[in-house]
Amino acid sequence: MPKNIAKEIDFLYDTMYNEISLNRCGAKLPSFRTMLQKYDCSRQVLTRTLEKLRKNGVVKIRERIGIFANIKNDRRRKNIVFVHIDWVCEMIKYFGDELEKYFDKKPDYNFQQMTFSPGGTNALIEKMKKVDADLIILTLEYFDFEVCRQLNEFSDRIIFFLNSPRMEKINAIDFQPCMAGMMAAQHLIDLGHRQIALILSEPILFTSREHVYGFLDYLKLQNIKPKLIDCKIQSGVSAAGLTRDFMTEYLKHNPVDFTACFTLSDATAAAVADALLHRGIKIPEEVSIIGYGGASIAAENKYDLCSVSLDFSKIVQTAIKAIEQFFMTGKCGVKRISPILIRRNSTRSITTKKEVM
Repeated sequence: MPKNIAKEIDFLYDTMYNEISLNRCGAKLPSFRTMLQKYDCSRQVLTRTLEKLRKNGVVKIRERIGIFANIKNDRRRKNIVFVHIDWVCEMIKYFGDELEKYFDKKPDYNFQQMTFSPGGTNALIEKMKKVDADLIILTLEYFDFEVCRQLNEFSDRIIFFLNSPRMEKINAIDFQPCMAGMMAAQHLIDLGHRQIALILSEPILFTSREHVYGFLDYLKLQNIKPKLIDCKIQSGVSAAGLTRDFMTEYLKHNPVDFTACFTLSDATAAAVADALLHRGIKIPEEVSIIGYGGASIAAENKYDLCSVSLDFSKIVQTAIKAIEQFFMTGKCGVKRISPILIRRNSTRSITTKKEVM
């Protein structure tokens, strides 16, 4: 067998094994044609990988009927699956890795991560119904009536992570995104800013909407009408780069008629700062910027970004306790964790009247 083909087969075997192990024994897997498209490989590589999986007892292949999962998981262990979107997100990756690190040391638990592509919510839910999990930790950004109805069928084994949809008797680790928006608004107001912009720099999904509503509602209470700048970002993939490009072009044709702004992540806050600096606008002397997330990019960035941060260690510890409580009692309820404000040098107080640039 050619060496490069062998490497491809080994890589695909590991990938498929991890995914198949999430399914209940006997669950029907996607068709050969669907797998070809999903894994973007040759027919030869997929055929040999499936044969290797069959020989190792991972799958059963029934001619003209289909391919079926054949892994019989050890039911003495509690299976936990952390389900989240597959675009790069430093925050979610951190939580997934920390939880996996903790539960890998516990012989009674089996912790795995499963990702899904944005936009395929119905397909995801159907897949989750087949997942061999005693508990699903779910970070889901697409909510509507139909999604809630489908999730309600097996919500008794879900802990929502990041936010808590309005469903009865749910279990959730809620980061209180609405409060994060309010906290950002309060910080800018306390510094004396009244000409404030909200930069819509992330896909306006469930959590982002809560940030936006909290920010806008709080400013409304203070009789401040912010400027809205929609960067028209549709995906979390390359959101920072797309935001930088949009803002660079926007600033060529529009005045900087705000003294402070809030963006929906730390990465996109840095991108907005780059665009302003390219235009000759100094941070924070002329425009203050605050982001969200508190990830390492905020502290390490050259702008020393002010951020409404997540309390990372508290979230991890709360999640661990909630999971353990769930297995002891069958539920954990809603655990709400308030964000914290990390003051850094990308915001400053307005002490004198500034001219609109």
